[in-house]
Amino acid sequence: MIQLLFLVLFAEGVLAFLLLVKIGPLRELVIKSLDQLKTGKGPATVKTIAGTMSVILLSSLMSIVKIQNKGAKLGTMSPMDQVLWRTHLLEASLMGFTLFLGFIIDRMHHYLQKLIGLRSSVGASKEEVERLHEGKEELRAKAV
Repeated sequence: MIQLLFLVLFAEGVLAFLLLVKIGPLRELVIKSLDQLKTGKGPATVKTIAGTMSVILLSSLMSIVKIQNKGAKLGTMSPMDQVLWRTHLLEASLMGFTLFLGFIIDRMHHYLQKLIGLRSSVGASKEEVERLHEGKEELRAKAV
């Protein structure tokens, strides 16, 4: 499971990097892919996966606390408990990072979509202002 979490974390890191840095058409490709993922049954699937990972994260955290309490009662932790504690800690941290990076990717996608919309509306507004100035100049020329 740890290898899978590392793979997912690496893939999310690459995705976040491609959203942050404009490298040719890759950003547009990532944005369009995320748009496709957010349509249809995609959001429900992503929420289900995130919910499942959150439950597993809580379970790992509870196991960490149990192992620590057991070690505190005995005064020391056995080597097996130490291995289990480290494994649960690694899994919990990887799941936490994965969930956090997924949230960051979602927000970046949302704000990039807003930015693209604002830039297109600003371009349309500039064209409209230019047309109004041209109309104003024509009216001045006719009045004189």
